Amino acid sequence: MIYLLCSLLFIQSAGNVVYSQSDTLNTLTWSILNTPSTVNNIIAPSSEVNFIAVGSDDRTIYALDIPNSRLYKSADNGGSWNDELSASLINAGALMPIWDIAIAPDNSQMIVAVTSNGVPEPKEVFISTDGGVNW
Repeated sequence: MIYLLCSLLFIQSAGNVVYSQSDTLNTLTWSILNTPSTVNNIIAPSSEVNFIAVGSDDRTIYALDIPNSRLYKSADNGGSWNDELSASLINAGALMPIWDIAIAPDNSQMIVAVTSNGVPEPKEVFISTDGGVNW
């Protein structure tokens, strides 16, 4: 019986992520992974992502841009992004920006957002059970 032990090593290099995979034969294979860039897979132009949360399904990713009051979501491992969650939060009465988010450990569609338009305004907590469509 042959057992393969795999390990991954990630290195940030000039805007790209380079990774290495090794096995029991002690060989390394290096490849470049697409990361958000100016070619069709950016999170958003002129965005400043301050926080990223990954759901338990390992496919759903939420990215928080505090300076621009945006909350982005990807349901395909970061392949595409939308910021409709920001508008749905505003429609629910949220004071922007969003300061923090959390995802339920057993449900990638259940998220909590903490919003406030600053001191001395009280912080507000919004909960969504459908991935941010409704709050």
